[in-house]
Amino acid sequence: MKNLLRAGSLVAGLAIAVFSSGKSGPSPAIDVDQASASPHLSGWMARITMRDGTTRTVKLEGVGCTRSICSRTAIKARSESDSVVRTWFDVLAAIQDTTSRDALFVMKDGTKKRMSLLTDFRVLYLANRFGGPERLDLGAVQSVEFVTLAGLR
Repeated sequence: MKNLLRAGSLVAGLAIAVFSSGKSGPSPAIDVDQASASPHLSGWMARITMRDGTTRTVKLEGVGCTRSICSRTAIKARSESDSVVRTWFDVLAAIQDTTSRDALFVMKDGTKKRMSLLTDFRVLYLANRFGGPERLDLGAVQSVEFVTLAGLR
């Protein structure tokens, strides 16, 4: 019985050491600027219009490449001047007129910018109806409209 208690204590001690000695900080799949201290919101509701005209309302978990989410709060794209621009989801009203190469970014203040989609920021990560992840390439949609609870009629 004493040996069993010692073995249990040893396992518990090892588990504490393993779990407490891990790297702290944001997940490697999330930009360093996405740490919990970020003042920008994540988990946006969005109305997606597909190329065939069908629409659905989804929870946007983030954006990234085909392998992982790169950001939960912003999307990066290349501007006409060829610089990489980060646009926070909380200032976006919509992403419209998407093609396989670019999209029109419409801000809440009414300004519009056509920008090229970057490989690492072109896949939308959505929560499906079962709570699991779903990936959707921006090039496959016609538009993404960011909605508030009031806009979910």
